[in-house]
Parts: sequence; structure tokens; C-alpha cells
Amino acid sequence: MEFWKLFWQTGYVGKAVLLVLVFFSVQSWYYILANYFRYRAFINELSDFNRNLENTRDFVSLIKMVKSLDQSLISKSIKRLVASFGEIYDYYFRNNQPKISDEKLKITFAEKELEDLILLEKERMLLNLRYGLGFLATTGNVAPFIGLFGTVWGIMKAFHDIGLKGSASLATVAPGIAEALINTAMGLFCAIPAVMAYNYFLLKNERVNKELEVVLKKFFLGLKRGFLS
Repeated sequence: MEFWKLFWQTGYVGKAVLLVLVFFSVQSWYYILANYFRYRAFINELSDFNRNLENTRDFVSLIKMVKSLDQSLISKSIKRLVASFGEIYDYYFRNNQPKISDEKLKITFAEKELEDLILLEKERMLLNLRYGLGFLATTGNVAPFIGLFGTVWGIMKAFHDIGLKGSASLATVAPGIAEALINTAMGLFCAIPAVMAYNYFLLKNERVNKELEVVLKKFFLGLKRGFLS
């Protein structure tokens, strides 16, 4: 079967339905491929950072390691955290925060603020990774119904042709039935990869979330040693 031949034989409504489904399909595959390479790059970056983090022995070596990082997503977040650490340290200790006189209480407040910033950076990184998942979920839910609309329209067209020609021969109903079936197939062609990819990236996101949480906890402990040293 030639897709383009069937496409040009369909009516205006059938063409519109197919074009909408083609748009959903192309956009879905763009997000699928983009997310695949984005997750793979992020996992590699996270693994490299974790390996470098485990090789640091003190706070000074930790800061040197952070300064040597490149401009990846993780590196930018880590550098923001180190800059925030400096601001927190200056606020509570170098500026001698007047409202808090107890040193232990200062350390507690500073650690809590730093921990909140680390959680914020983690959510920011995960949010960047979830780019396009909403569109995949929408495609998986909507595409079958758009295809079903084209199916119903094709069947209605077939019955309309029967009424006009007064014949139910194959030549009469074939165009309408072909239009109905190609819309059904296109709807499934859009929806199935989108649903599979959405579930795959959802599980991948949960795994990355756990791994990122472990690495950031290690990093937090390294920064915590800076408060105590």
C-alpha cells in the first residue's frame, strides 16, 4: 500500500486528521530522541562527578575539583551551590550575624539553608530532564481519539457514497473504508511509541532521581565539613 496515494485519495477532513497526527508523530520522535541523548549525557556526567567526588579527601580538594568542572548541567548546578555556600558562610560567620550568638545554632541554620538549596538544585536538574514528557503523555492519550475521529468520518463517508450511488459495491465503499483504516493506523502509530517512551523516561527519571540524591548527599557532607573545619 502506498501511503501518499492513500493520502491524496482521502477527503479534506481525512487529510487534516492525517496531518495533525503526522505533526504529533514527528514532534514525539523529536522529544524521544532528544530525551534519550539528554538522559545518557546526564548519567555520564553524574557518574564522572561522583567518581571525582569520591577522590576528594578534604574541603580544599573538593573546591578545587568543583572549579575544574566544565559547563555541563551538573557542573553549573554544583558551581551555583558552591557560590551559595560562600554566601551562606559569609552571612552567618564572617559578617558575624548579630541575631544569632550561639556558634552551634549558626552552624545548624547554615546547614539547613544549604540543604534546602541542594534540594532546589536537584529539582531544577530533574525539571530540565523532564523536558517534553508532557507532550509525549498528551500524544499517547489524544492521538488514538484523533485517529478514531478520522475512522468515524471515513465510515460516514462510505455510507454517504452508498446513498449517493445506490450501491454497496467494493468500489463504492473502498475509499471511505481506506480513509477510516489509515486514520486508525496513524493514530496508533503516534500513540504507541509516545506511551512506551513516556513510561521509559518516567522510570529513567526515578532512577536518576535516586542516583542524583545519593551524589548530592555526598557533596553536602563535603560542604558540611567546610562549616566544621
